[in-house]
Amino acid sequence: MHIKIVRLQRDKLLKTGKKCTYFGSFSVALLPLSQIISPPASTIFDYGLRYSALVLILFAALTWLAAKITPQRYPRRDELCIRTAREEELEYIHNSLKKYTGTLLAPISTRIDIFRKNPDCFRIIYEIDQSRHGILIILPIRKDAWESIQAGRMIGRDITPNHIVKNFEQATALYISFAEGDDFSSKGFLLEMLRDIIKKYELPIGTRPTTAASLRLVKKLGFKKLNGDMPTLNDFCSAQFTTIDEHASRVN
Repeated sequence: MHIKIVRLQRDKLLKTGKKCTYFGSFSVALLPLSQIISPPASTIFDYGLRYSALVLILFAALTWLAAKITPQRYPRRDELCIRTAREEELEYIHNSLKKYTGTLLAPISTRIDIFRKNPDCFRIIYEIDQSRHGILIILPIRKDAWESIQAGRMIGRDITPNHIVKNFEQATALYISFAEGDDFSSKGFLLEMLRDIIKKYELPIGTRPTTAASLRLVKKLGFKKLNGDMPTLNDFCSAQFTTIDEHASRVN
């Protein structure tokens, strides 16, 4: 009986082979098509995660590319100003110094004491929108401190309120404790302000460069070691007012 049924089905397929072939092909295709039209919930969730991750990666890549292509805006010289720092900005100044000197710097309490004796020691370069673009710390020091620094018995972080004076006019010399601009415009402006300060008081000036950038600066300004050699990192060097003025003019 089973054999007969198979033969009858085979005969029907032979007689209507084209129609059955089409119907069979459609039946075979119907299953995957139904999965595409109504996929399982787990499949939809998996696709969603994949496409979401792809979109996030693409967005991050476009954001990074836009930041690289967009030129960074630097303030113009005429947009920059310099002012005396406020006491609440001393922590910002202290943290900025940490980037260059690490833990080898005077405690913030010493800077607060120096500030309270002479606030003009700490100056901020800022833009007209009040955003900060640089720091200048220049100390008016007494004769004994200047001699100790020249002799190597003291370095910048050893300077305390007892070594400075309340008025720049009363100082024996000026000591650059820190000078840094955030960009090319600020560095140029800082140089101009530094030259103007030195020109105003007409005092000898010294410093101890601790970074490659500060070393390049003092070389351009004509600083020399006490024996007349070119400055080197972590060694005291100094210059006279006339030398500073001459070399600063060349740099500009």
